[in-house]
Amino acid sequence: MKMFRERILKVVTVFFIGSLFFLVGVAPVSAQQDLAVRITQCPQSAKAGQELGAGFQVVAHLTGGPAVKDVAVDIVLKKNARCPVPAPYAVYSQNYSDGVLLKGGREHVSLNPGQTLNVKLNGTNTIPADTPAGLYYLCAVIDAGDKVKEVNEPNNCACCPVKITAVAAKPEITGYKERCGVKGSNVTILGKNFGTQAGKGVALGGHGIHVDLSVISWSNTSIVAQIPNDPKIQEGQWYYIGVEKSNHSEWLSNISKNITICKPQK
Repeated sequence: MKMFRERILKVVTVFFIGSLFFLVGVAPVSAQQDLAVRITQCPQSAKAGQELGAGFQVVAHLTGGPAVKDVAVDIVLKKNARCPVPAPYAVYSQNYSDGVLLKGGREHVSLNPGQTLNVKLNGTNTIPADTPAGLYYLCAVIDAGDKVKEVNEPNNCACCPVKITAVAAKPEITGYKERCGVKGSNVTILGKNFGTQAGKGVALGGHGIHVDLSVISWSNTSIVAQIPNDPKIQEGQWYYIGVEKSNHSEWLSNISKNITICKPQK
């Protein structure tokens, strides 16, 4: 009877020790998971409204298991290099705000334990056009939305500094001082943001012609130019006038304001 009790005691003891090991001896593998991200090769500067595309590199890594699938990686623009922990999904807007998700700036990755992956950047990653000039941080945030439970959340965000420069306001023609333009005479172009004349010219176009105008005077809000006595310019016809690059490669202003060439007075 004593031997029987001892055998029962051994069985119970082994069962108890085994159960205890199962319960507390080894933590679940998923509790050791850790996602991390790096961002490198960032541009030192960019313009407001610029598409960064894949001009920088984002690297993701998973320590521990199991594998993770379709984890969000957000590309955001911030005024500092600190990210919320855990990180929520960033919100896209065409207007700047601190932590804004860049246009096309969300990717998804799947990782096996121990895997390091270069994240393929498919979107335009466009800086909002109204971003004020200044120093910002381009940040990559892995596990945006907090899908994976990890042992270390702060390393889910990595940032690099980037200087944002404002885009010069585009020249805008709002109208003309004269009721109509006279061939061989001056026309006063009214508007704003004309800037300096350097690298710019004025041309008349429409109806299959493109004729340069000689600039008489230039200010930020008005340009006086002479309409040439060119046979291609027809009296009684309307044309548009625009500010262009001096090499004729690009219109710098709108060309939506028309002016009619005056008919000869009888």
